[in-house]
Amino acid sequence: MKGKVYGFLGDGSYITSKPFADYCRSLQSATCEVEIVADSGRDTGKVCVDIVGEDRDCGIILIGYSLGANGCAWVQSALVPWCKMLKIPVRPIELIVGFDPTSNGPALSNYPIGSHVKKCICFHQTSYLFPSSLLFGHGVYTAAPGGPQIETIACKADHLWVQASKSLQTICSNVVNSVLA
Repeated sequence: MKGKVYGFLGDGSYITSKPFADYCRSLQSATCEVEIVADSGRDTGKVCVDIVGEDRDCGIILIGYSLGANGCAWVQSALVPWCKMLKIPVRPIELIVGFDPTSNGPALSNYPIGSHVKKCICFHQTSYLFPSSLLFGHGVYTAAPGGPQIETIACKADHLWVQASKSLQTICSNVVNSVLA
């Protein structure tokens, strides 16, 4: 299956999320296009318009770090009314992967992962021993009724380093490859 990955950077864009942007770009291949979303997904309309414009046989994948992981939840939630407004079937999302969403933004429970999402993984940072971990991260996705079971994977790296964790990137890459196989 052909795919398109939307990589949502954390707040601060490339300044705080360069390792994550580099990782997302590494997913680019002949069968997988990558688009970096530098505003953490705040402009949900722009991303939704792009998603509904993709071929229906293109697998849509949303991957985000920190506030960008929250952006994945915002976009998948906004996609449903966009599709209804355009009078088209709701566009399925093959995969969402969140690298330590932040609890500092709007509550993720207000943006539950819907039934149009086939698979969802959340890397959840659980440590408070590191400086940035005291202020950021620690968010987890919630599923809407009928939504996918969310696989939550605990990790202990500092919030700023979750994005660069080779073990988490490997898990993500393997899941992306299996979805697009």
